[in-house]
Amino acid sequence: MSDGRGTAKPVIRWTDFLLPLVCVLLVGANALYLSSADLDEIVQRAVKPSVLWGQTVDHIKISVLIATLVMLVAVPLGVLITRPGYKKAAPFVLALANVGQAAPSIGLLAIVGTFFIGLNSVVLVLAAYSVLPVLRNTIVGLEQVDVGIKDAARGQGMSPLGV
Repeated sequence: MSDGRGTAKPVIRWTDFLLPLVCVLLVGANALYLSSADLDEIVQRAVKPSVLWGQTVDHIKISVLIATLVMLVAVPLGVLITRPGYKKAAPFVLALANVGQAAPSIGLLAIVGTFFIGLNSVVLVLAAYSVLPVLRNTIVGLEQVDVGIKDAARGQGMSPLGV
C-alpha cells in the first residue's frame, strides 16, 4: 500500500494488536480471579478450563456450521436472482429472507423451540436470521460490476456462466 508519496505503508501496524492483547489480559485476569475465588461446587465445575475449552470448541463448530449453511444458501440464491431470467423472482426471495430478519432471534428460537430443541433449532434460527445480509450483499456486489467489465469478458469469448 502506498501513502501517495511513493513510500509503502505497512499493512499491519502495532495498533492492530492492541485489542487482542487487551482480550488476552482480561481473560488472564479473569482466570487468575477464578483460581483464587471462593466458589461453590457448581460454579467450580462450570469454570474448569477443560469445560470452558469444550464449550469454546462447540461454539466455534456451531458458528462454522451456521456460516457454511448461510453461504451455501444465500450466495447461490443471490447469484441466481441477479440473472436476467430470474429477476422477477427477486422480490419474493427477498421477502422470504426478510421474514427471518424481521422477527427477533430469541422469538424465532422460542417458536422453533416448541417443535424441537437442540443444535438443529439453534442452527435453523441463526441461519434464517443471517441469510438476508449475505443475500443482499451478494445481489448488491453482483449489480455493482461495471458493464464494461462484463462486455470485456464477453469480448474475450467467455461463456455466460463464466461472465
